[in-house]
This record gives sequence, structure tokens and C-alpha cells, in this order.
Amino acid sequence: MTRTQKIIVTAYRYLAIVVLGAVLSTALAYAALTLFYTVNESWAAPVVISRTNEKILRLTAEVFRTRQAADGLDSAWKALSRESEALREQSRVFEQLVASAERAASQQQRADLQLSHQVEEIGTAKRGDIAKTRKVLSEISTLEDTIERDLQAGLMTREDAIRMRATINGYKTSATDATATAVALERQLSDLRRSATTLAGGPAQMPQALEVLARTAGYRMQLDNLRLKLQQNMQDTASKQREAQQLRQIVTTLSDSPYFRVTQADEPLFFAFVPYDNEAVAQPGQPVFDCILQVLLCSRVGTVTRVHRDEERAQHPLFKLETRGFLVELDLAAPQAAKSRVLFIGRAPMLF
Repeated sequence: MTRTQKIIVTAYRYLAIVVLGAVLSTALAYAALTLFYTVNESWAAPVVISRTNEKILRLTAEVFRTRQAADGLDSAWKALSRESEALREQSRVFEQLVASAERAASQQQRADLQLSHQVEEIGTAKRGDIAKTRKVLSEISTLEDTIERDLQAGLMTREDAIRMRATINGYKTSATDATATAVALERQLSDLRRSATTLAGGPAQMPQALEVLARTAGYRMQLDNLRLKLQQNMQDTASKQREAQQLRQIVTTLSDSPYFRVTQADEPLFFAFVPYDNEAVAQPGQPVFDCILQVLLCSRVGTVTRVHRDEERAQHPLFKLETRGFLVELDLAAPQAAKSRVLFIGRAPMLF
């Protein structure tokens, strides 16, 4: 074998050793990384959320619609509150009207009873007077016969006879007027008694008293309707307030989503995906580390500021398998760390 051939064989031998070493090193490195990600509980994968993300567009539209619905409910229950206040004022007015009408009816009933007693006394006296007048009139008829005989006998002049007959007619007229007055008193007494009975809640007998009672009943019916309307308004107001509050809570929950916060922030926000296996280290205030080649020469690059508990799914940085977890918000002093494949929360990997 020539010297050249020896050099070539030696070179191939060293090359094979180098290649085999590289393969073994790669295999060992991959095995080490696999073991590392299997046992490590502090890794997190940076996530970049774009403002044009489909989730952001859907979430923004949902927040807008929910806010509009909540604003509409707020306007509705405030309008109902104003209407309820007007109904309360109307109820107070009708309460006063009902009370006044009932007092007036009660006073009128007492006045009718009192006046009926007085009219009854006057009527009794008037009937006594009429009885006396009738007795006098029975004697006057005899006097008229006497006047006619004396006139025929020439015992009195015609003028005297006329004056006496006029006097007698005056008595008769007075008796007739007294009778008419007695009838009017009886009618007034009957009206007063019927009015008092009607106002006291007895059988309906007097139209005027019925009108008073009907007006009072109308006021009371309107008052009852106002109270029912007020009660319904209060229930509707409470219901709409609860619905508006629930929608506001939904808006608060949606607004706390990392996808919505991205649209509201003036500065870029940074997030990292944390698998459920590493949940224990994901706490606000925990330091964040970035490492060269994922595990070497680590340095602190930021802090966890917020933990979002909504479930997310992402690919494992090594195995490329879908992994369940959640997002944490980061405050990065070194923004370029957001482009790393993996970060570590709480502490740097001590073994590497």
C-alpha cells in the first residue's frame, strides 16, 4: 500500500469516527432534550398574537355586540325608572283624590243624616199646623154660608162681603201652600235619607250619591292600575338591571382575554403558552429566562405579569404534538426573547 493510500484510508477512518461521533452526539443531545422536556416543569413557549388574528376579530365583534346590548338594557331600565317615578307621583295624587272623595262622602252622609233629622222635625211641626188649619177651614165653610145669608138679607154691604171672602180665600191659599210645603219637606226628607243610605254603602237609591261613589270608585280603580303598572315596572327594571350586569360581567371577562387586550394596548404585548403540567410555576411576578440552544447559557429576560386561565392548545416545541394549557402575559426587558422557541419560568434549567 502506497503512502497516499495510507493517508486516504486514515482520513476515511477519522471521517467515519467524526461522523459516528456526530451521529452519537446528536442522538445523545436529542435524548437529553427529550428527557429534559419530560421532566422539566418550567418551560413555556412564546406566542405572538397578531392584531389580525381570526380570534381577535370574532372576539372584538362579540365584545361590541355585548356592550351594545348592555347599553340598550341600561337605557331601558333607566327609562323604566323615570316612568316609575312618574307613576309614583300619579299614585300619590290619586291617593289624595281617593282620600278626599271618601272624606267628602263621609261628611256628606253625616250632613244628610243631620239635616234629615231637622227636616223631619220641621215636617212634624208642619203637619200639626196643617191639622189646625184644616180645622179652621172647616169652620170657615160655615162662615161663608153666613156671609151669603147676611148679604141676601141686606145685613152687610157687597164690599164687606167681598173683603171677607178675600180673607177666607187667603186662608185657603195658605192652607194649600202649607200642604205643598209639607209635601216638599217629605220629598227632601226622602232624598236625604236615600242619599245617606247610598253614601253609607247601602242599596243604590240616590243618583247624585251614586255619582259621588262612582267617581270615588273610578279614582280607586285608576290608583290600583297605577300600582300594578308600577309593580310591573319595578320587576322589569330589576330584571333588566340583572341582565345588564350579567352582560357587563361578560364584557369584563371577554375584555380580559389576551386576544382582546392585544387590540387595546398601545404597546406590543408578549405572551407564552404554558402546558398544564407546568401550571405550578405560572404565577404573576415569577422571573422569565431565555437560553441559548434552549437550555444553555440562560439569562433573565422578563417577568410574568398576568395569568389567563382560558384553555389554549399549542404544539410542543420538541415533539410537535398538540398540547393543552393556557397563556401567561409577559413583561420582557428583551423583546427579542419573544422569538425564542422556548422560555423558562421561575428558574433557569439548573442541569444545563
